[in-house]
Order: sequence, then C-alpha cells, then structure tokens
Amino acid sequence: MSDVKTFWEDRQNRWQLDLRLDGKAVSGLGVVKKRMRLGAAVVRMGGIAGVWTDKEHRLKGYASRGMWASVALMEKKGYEMSVLFGIADFYHRFGYGVVFSDPLLCVKTEDLLRAGLRHPVRAMRRADSPEVVRLYNRGNALRTATTLRPRDWAYFERSPHFKKPGRALLALNRAGRAIGYATYTLQDERFRVSEVGAQDPAAFETLAAALGRQARRAKAEEVDLYLPPDDPFGDFCARFGSRWSITCPRNRGAMGRIIQLAPLAEAMLPEFSRRLHASPLSWKETLDLQTDIGAVGLSLNGKSVRLTSPARCDTVVRLPQMALTQLVMGYRSASDVALDPDVTVPARALPVLETLFPKGHPYMWWSDRF
Repeated sequence: MSDVKTFWEDRQNRWQLDLRLDGKAVSGLGVVKKRMRLGAAVVRMGGIAGVWTDKEHRLKGYASRGMWASVALMEKKGYEMSVLFGIADFYHRFGYGVVFSDPLLCVKTEDLLRAGLRHPVRAMRRADSPEVVRLYNRGNALRTATTLRPRDWAYFERSPHFKKPGRALLALNRAGRAIGYATYTLQDERFRVSEVGAQDPAAFETLAAALGRQARRAKAEEVDLYLPPDDPFGDFCARFGSRWSITCPRNRGAMGRIIQLAPLAEAMLPEFSRRLHASPLSWKETLDLQTDIGAVGLSLNGKSVRLTSPARCDTVVRLPQMALTQLVMGYRSASDVALDPDVTVPARALPVLETLFPKGHPYMWWSDRF
C-alpha cells in the first residue's frame, strides 16, 4: 500500500482520482461536482461515481483509500455533502447512509390510452433545453435531493439502469411553448419513463396519452414510471388504475453523508427559518447537535434560526453523522431516528427536530445521477 500513489485530475465537471502502482492505475473513482437542493436551500454536493479496482489488486484496501481520499478532497474544496449510488454493505464504512428509496409506478398501456390529447405534442429538440430546464426548476424548487441543472444542460443523458439516454416529448400551448415534458426509453422490453414535469397539471392528460401511444407502438403492455411517491403526475395516474412499489434499501442504493457540518447548517439556516415560521412551534431556546464529526449549535428565537456555540446550548441531542444525514435529507423522521440505540433525543427536543427536519420524499431524477 505504501508504494501506491494518489493522483487527482481536475476536469470540467468532476475530479478524477487514480491510485497508481509503479505508474499504472490500479484503482480509482470520480467526484462529480453538483449543487443539490435541501428544500429551498442549496449546498455543494460531491457525487461519488465509477469506483473501480483491477481484479488482481482487489481486497488490498485500494477502494477504501480512494474513498477516504475523496472525503478529504471534498472537505478541502468546501463541499457540504456527498451522495453516491452504491453496492450493498460497503459504503457505510465511510459514513454513508441510505437517503432515499426506490419508488416505481406501473400503469397498463391500455389504461393510459384512455387519456385524451388536449395539446399538441412533439419530440423534444436540443434547442428546447432552456424551456425544459425552466419547467424542471419550477417543479423541483423545494424537493430535497434534486440537483440544479446548469445553464448549459442540454438533454436527458441517463435513463433507468444507465443503459442508454432517454428520448423526450413535449406538450405545447397555443403559442408553441412547452408546458410539459416526459422522457422515456424502451429497455429489456419494458417501456420506462424516467422523468415527467409540467407547468400546469392540465398538461398531465396530454402527457399520459402521448406516453400511452408511444408504449403501444413499442408493443409494451405496461408503462414503468420512475417518480417520487408524492409526484403530482403519479397522483394523476391513479384515475387510470396504477400500482406503486417502494423499495427502502437496508444498506445500498442512494446513500449520502455530511462532509462539513457547520457549513451545512449555515447553508440551511434560511430553510430552517422557513420551516419554523410555517409551524405552530414557538421554541425560544438553543439546541446542540453532537455527532461523530463534530457539533453545531442552533438558536431558535420565535420564528428564526441562527448558529450559536454548542457549548452554550440548553438542550443536547446526540446522534451519529449518518443519522443526521438521513434527517437532513428527510428520509427518516426524527421520532424514528430517536429509536436508534446510539441516538439520544430529549423528549422536549423532539418537536423541534420534527419541525427543522420534516420527513419528506427526497428524490434525484435519473438524468442527474452518476
């Protein structure tokens, strides 16, 4: 291990790590540069991608060395969080915990065809990207785990299982502007829809009809829609008859961790205040969140939240960083996390945690995964 050297290359949208032995790369990974929403807050997130090790050099700790090097790099570069999509029983060693589920909605093609085309529909072109980004940003403005698509975002690059890019269709208004979109692909004889968005729910029926027609052309009996459980298009599809399945992985899939605790808390202060202001809770005290990567103090004064010294806090909550990550992402409720044996939450603090960290439906669309 001592002869292995670490090399980082800073590329446009990622850092690439190589572990080299005698000048030859034997292991590596990428850290994708992203900005991720936590409700209305936005943080810098590093996405771990493409972890690999040569077969002849496995079980030597190279992947572990690369993972710890990536955490150190993200900390140095000022990232607040990291997310990855991982294999089972490995990434928890580096502080990563499951942060969202795998939902799937299935609708029979013949049932989607009951919908009517209320608007013109056409295939999406690259020139339509700004309009689609606008629809995407509006529809995901408060959804935790969604990423901010950059101005140069051009097209849907990923579809479920990463086998090939999806094609997209648009629903148009009378002026010819996009009011809704959906991206789809045919994989393994399954018609898969990996993203739907609309400016106006009135576009949903047109999108449903258009997807049904595309699925019929593909001779698919059923349409698989990869949507978060509270997605409005999923609600719309209930009228046609549908079937939800939601998988909550034990120790794999979408996993995340906090890289820097205090900067993360600072970035979330406006969102904390927004949540507190919207609640009936009136708590004028201080809260010390103690984790295995440090502590942060929060001062709640009526309807606003600010940082304070943990040493001066009235109430102390102790929990692992991994559990706090799940709270931050809205994957688990505070009352559920409080049941963990390594978590200490005073009863009076539980309503505060429930307010600041409400359980939700975090989700990252397939085209933004890595």
